[in-house]
Amino acid sequence: MNNEKVCSPSNEVIYKQDGTCFTKEALIRIANVWNKSHGKSNGEIKNVATKSKTKLWNEINKKMYKFCHG
Repeated sequence: MNNEKVCSPSNEVIYKQDGTCFTKEALIRIANVWNKSHGKSNGEIKNVATKSKTKLWNEINKKMYKFCHG
């Protein structure tokens, strides 16, 4: 297997560039579901389509941190 094509935290070529293995399209879907589930009053993720992949991932990660890390 060619490790350069596998995304993981240890693969500097793929993972370190954006800090995530998700595609931009997947991040947009995640953010849209977050917005539908939590509404504007509970921390809407704004400008989903225009944010960079890294900024979108960082915002999703920040919003979901308390759910994933208790």
